[in-house]
Amino acid sequence: MCGEQAERSKAILDEAIVRFLDELRIIAFGILRDWELAEVVVDQTVVDVLRRKPKLRSLEKARRYLVRAVRNRALNRRKSEARRGAVHVSIDEEQPSSLPPLLVSRSVEADAIAAQTEKLREAALRKALASLTRKQGEVWDRLCQGMDYEDIADELGISVEAVAARKQRLIERLRQFFVDVRESS
Repeated sequence: MCGEQAERSKAILDEAIVRFLDELRIIAFGILRDWELAEVVVDQTVVDVLRRKPKLRSLEKARRYLVRAVRNRALNRRKSEARRGAVHVSIDEEQPSSLPPLLVSRSVEADAIAAQTEKLREAALRKALASLTRKQGEVWDRLCQGMDYEDIADELGISVEAVAARKQRLIERLRQFFVDVRESS
């Protein structure tokens, strides 16, 4: 019986990962504001969760577990990035002295291009988030806080099905945003 429960729990977790992967990435992106870093955080979290083999009895519990794990990891990553960002290093200290000045200037140019690209992505995300309806925005804010469907439904005074429908529509809208951003870069 115990092996049967473990197999069922693994199947539920696998289905949750497949079904909610986009939602997890969007939540991580909402915290980190960096798409590539969000993907790394979600991938690391999924690997850790699969190693832990938690006992989950329903798809919703698996979703909540994954959302909390991604949210915690993303918040920890943001804190560590902020701590690292507080230390100022000059360009001379960053670059090995053996590099010719041309390579150093190319590196600085690449950093400037990357920073500009990130600003454009953030502006596009703000635009995409601004395009959400008020109701979708309410759900988005609460999902980013790691709330589950029942808590969101209770807080907003709507049904769990309405929360799921709003989440699905906002994910579709944000997914289209990510497709557009990837195609433009």
